[in-house]
Amino acid sequence: MMLEATVTDLASLDLCYSPAIATPKDAVNTLGMVAGNVLAKRARLIGSETLQSLMRGESPYLGENQPNTPDKVVLLDVREPAELQAFSLPYRVAAIPLARLRSRMNELEQDKLIVVICRAGVRAHTASRILMQSGFKHVMILAGGCAFWSLAYGDQ
Repeated sequence: MMLEATVTDLASLDLCYSPAIATPKDAVNTLGMVAGNVLAKRARLIGSETLQSLMRGESPYLGENQPNTPDKVVLLDVREPAELQAFSLPYRVAAIPLARLRSRMNELEQDKLIVVICRAGVRAHTASRILMQSGFKHVMILAGGCAFWSLAYGDQ
């Protein structure tokens, strides 16, 4: 980048905000915040190939004391119901929209690895932070979300 900014700089960069055409937080700011959380180990990513390996029962290494067998994994999709109809992963998922996560968190088992999924990763990041702040120790975000999965693998 020509700016030669750090992740911290991106998160706090003051960009123009135009309510008519932009979100309150620019995508660059969001990228900086997510990357900062990953670097500080407040968020963990899992790639699509690693997730596939995990779901095939190949027990990939996910970190110290991380559950890594399909029976110890919950795929949590935090998209809205209409989005679920448009595209879904080829695995069984628990569907809890992000807006309802706090009130339905008791449906999830804290000893399992929760892989949070959304369209592109932003809501999954938010959901992972909510879960971790609520005592869940094994939480990962599907990198790139369903948008990347769809581009890379199509409708498997």
